[in-house]
Amino acid sequence: MWIAMTSKRVYGTGHLYEASGSYYGRWRAANGRRLNRKIGRVRSQGSSDGLTRAQAERAFRKLQEAEEQTPSGARNAPEVTVSTAASSLHRAKSLEGARKSYLENLESMQRVHVEPGIGATPLELVSTADIEALATGMRASGLSPKTVRNVLSFVHSVFEHAIANGWCRENPARRVVRPRRRRAGDANPDLQFLSVAELEAVLRAIPDEVVSRAPAPTRRGRRGPAPPPPPDVLGPVLRVVILAAAMTGLRQSELLGLRWRDVDWSAQRIRVRNAYVRGEHSGEGKSDLSTRRSVPMATRLARELDRWSTRTPYSADDDLVFAHPQTGNPIDRSKVTRRFQDACRAAQVRVITFHNLRHTFATRLAASGESLRSIQEFLGHADVKTTQIYAHYAPSAQEVARIDAAFEDEPTARTNKRSRSNLRSKLSESQDSSDQPTPVDPGDCN
Repeated sequence: MWIAMTSKRVYGTGHLYEASGSYYGRWRAANGRRLNRKIGRVRSQGSSDGLTRAQAERAFRKLQEAEEQTPSGARNAPEVTVSTAASSLHRAKSLEGARKSYLENLESMQRVHVEPGIGATPLELVSTADIEALATGMRASGLSPKTVRNVLSFVHSVFEHAIANGWCRENPARRVVRPRRRRAGDANPDLQFLSVAELEAVLRAIPDEVVSRAPAPTRRGRRGPAPPPPPDVLGPVLRVVILAAAMTGLRQSELLGLRWRDVDWSAQRIRVRNAYVRGEHSGEGKSDLSTRRSVPMATRLARELDRWSTRTPYSADDDLVFAHPQTGNPIDRSKVTRRFQDACRAAQVRVITFHNLRHTFATRLAASGESLRSIQEFLGHADVKTTQIYAHYAPSAQEVARIDAAFEDEPTARTNKRSRSNLRSKLSESQDSSDQPTPVDPGDCN
């Protein structure tokens, strides 16, 4: 059997290597640029797909010759900047039908982080060190590791998009050092939530009627009192929104997008089918389970929703449950959060975010013995690992008993063992005697 052997590569002609199941070639071009190109997949043993080492060597030489004939830095095509490629990626994602919230996130990362740093730099001139410097600056400004990782992932996608369009030949973001995750999702193990007493205090701090506020005694630059402010009509609906968030675990977007047709009174469940995110109704939730799940409706919540349906002018099946009392439109999410936190301060309880009301729901269920699997389905988590943060709030009587037994001293353990054995014997004897037929007095047959 003849085996083709490749001679040792001449110094200065580059380096062919394998990585992640593919051949790559690295060399220095005549113009001084260091290049790294993917050659093709490695042929697996017994397969006809992929390249052999000899085939990869020949393809590598052809790639080097093509690069020398038409250097990447000497093409006549105009240089494409990072910002131009990022805007193109945004348009492509919009054409694919990406959610509005996702597109807004892309636009925000480009405008706030990428453009001030490397936005004006041509793609071919951006190095790995440039991107790492961008990440270092973000961390130095106090941004969280998760935010930095999100921006680096966005930059990676921008360069992959540019490669697909032929604007550059390599992605410098592939080798960037990224901030490590502290734990799954960077979740804080010390969850913030309200106790039942604190929740009741917050609800009492919110008025259950329309509030007419007095005008200010003066107004800026003019004499006389200020015009009367519009009445505050949000109190009654905010009370029900907060109670529903704490007793269902629904996200704020899911509550603001909830319609009356999704409240199943007979089954006493709430079906989650819609979310309202950044001015857009969407049936696509945060996970596959988000808008395909239902949550039990507590009796108290059912009473409050029934009461609210008689007070709101928007109670048709297609109307929003928590519509603005005057317009029927979704309530401004920022107002919901701000009014909730103001109520926390007025009630003199810990000030948490509105999202933390999901923790209130989940920790109460875990403490009552509900399984993590059920809590996962109620919350709409795609992975049970996300729900594991509530495991520490589950009752632990059986676990404590097992640990107590494990640490009993030997005399006490023998005594307890004998006691349990004697108890089982007595129970067995009692069971045997109960199985014997009871004698019948002949006189009882009359």
